[in-house]
Amino acid sequence: MAGGRYLAISFESTELRYVTADGRKVTGWGSEPLEPGMVIDGLIADPQQMSAKLAEFLKSKKLGGRRIVSSVAGIRSLPRILRLPRLPAKLVDEAVNHEAERQMPLPLSEMYVAYSQLPDMDDDSQYFVMGMPRQRIENLVSALEWAKVKSYRLDLKSTALARAANLERGIIVDMEPARVEIVIVLDSMPLITRTMIMTDPDVADEDRVRRIATEVAHTVAFHNANQPDNRIEPELPVVLTGKLASNVDIRRLATQAIAHPIQTLTPSLTLPDGLPSSEYAACIGMAVIAKKKKPAKAPNKGNKRKSSQGNVSSPPLDLMLTPANVTPKLSPKKFFLLSLAASLFFALLFVAYRFDLDASEQTADLTFRLD
Repeated sequence: MAGGRYLAISFESTELRYVTADGRKVTGWGSEPLEPGMVIDGLIADPQQMSAKLAEFLKSKKLGGRRIVSSVAGIRSLPRILRLPRLPAKLVDEAVNHEAERQMPLPLSEMYVAYSQLPDMDDDSQYFVMGMPRQRIENLVSALEWAKVKSYRLDLKSTALARAANLERGIIVDMEPARVEIVIVLDSMPLITRTMIMTDPDVADEDRVRRIATEVAHTVAFHNANQPDNRIEPELPVVLTGKLASNVDIRRLATQAIAHPIQTLTPSLTLPDGLPSSEYAACIGMAVIAKKKKPAKAPNKGNKRKSSQGNVSSPPLDLMLTPANVTPKLSPKKFFLLSLAASLFFALLFVAYRFDLDASEQTADLTFRLD
């Protein structure tokens, strides 16, 4: 199905999933199969191969020219809430990046940092900060650039899922055949993301759900042990998303195994009849923020959010990266041309060196004879 002004794309292990949207209304959805190995643990393994696939997909579906938003898997992403003194706007970016690098286990050279400003606390400013591995983002940007996508933005899958779930507090279990992401949402922010890689995608449903339920319990226990003042209550709802969430048997088993009530996904957008919203939750969450007419501010420009009775209110976090913040890899054609130019330069340099050396030797020989 096609239509609408915006196109939200999620690159999964076995398929490319998308929805089209116009304002607050989802107008179409669909998927395109991907060859094995194109996406490994949420990473686009070969940007050149993916760019060819993406260009072919956009052309065949007649979706070219739409503004695109695409998600990056949350594996190894690092969320933090930073509290800083109030600073002039021009100093915020440097201060947030400095504090993020101090608190996160990875240097800024290995990650991109995006942040959104939260309601102030006392005399200080608060920021929700997310550190994202550079390779995942750069590979995705390269695939988009090489496919000649001219207007796009990037989102993190966990924040997209949090928007789609439309919860202030809750647990999201995103179930794909090859991996499962558990996202703890508190005050509308994805504060914890736990990823399970399923080494055997064909594992029996009972074993899969048992492992997921155990991991949910461990994640909740970890949070409660470290945040006793903001505990996760037993009645906190769980929202199931992802391809396997559409499986009736898996939903039934999850309802029995997970020690939290299962709640249906209730996005803020208007959805068409027949859309499997749980399966397309990440795309729906991206469409929520993509409806903005102007691109989100760059991550180094914190986006303020208002509070209501102490809680963070809508609109949800906008942590999207824009093209100006990411340096794509060189396209194969440009890489070849630059390599060729470099080879020619060094070849000419070598010839000039040999010529100079020969001339020097001849001069020395002539001098010796004259003497």
